[in-house]
Amino acid sequence: MHSYFITHPEVNADPYIPVEQWGLSDAGRIRAAGLASHNWLGRLQRIITSTEEKARETGAILADLTGVSFATDPELCENDRSATGFLPPSEFVSHGAVGTHPAQLRPHRDLDQPQLRSGWSGNYFEFDPIGWTVSHPWRRIEPR
Repeated sequence: MHSYFITHPEVNADPYIPVEQWGLSDAGRIRAAGLASHNWLGRLQRIITSTEEKARETGAILADLTGVSFATDPELCENDRSATGFLPPSEFVSHGAVGTHPAQLRPHRDLDQPQLRSGWSGNYFEFDPIGWTVSHPWRRIEPR
């Protein structure tokens, strides 16, 4: 059994809307739909997202592509930005899934999503949830 950890692509960042209510941008929706060209997408049997709008929108796109319904789980929290609120891109220094990679159970900055180093978001990796082994490192969501 294999699992995929997928982070949402680009969002509409609006300083007047709470971060958890931000949705995907047009570019983010296009990139998420680009997952349709990946052959592994047809193997999805379950889709679970955080409760944030951008995650739910990504889950809905995946559900439409696969015919698999999605569920939300409040335990799949994203970064709590309540202390900072909106930060302009020039000041934004972190992103959801920071240091997340099942290659080790503790977060590690070397395992951050590539976007943290190159300025783009929306990535995924494949892993075995039983043995906690990784099939490949973070990859950018894009059509094949």
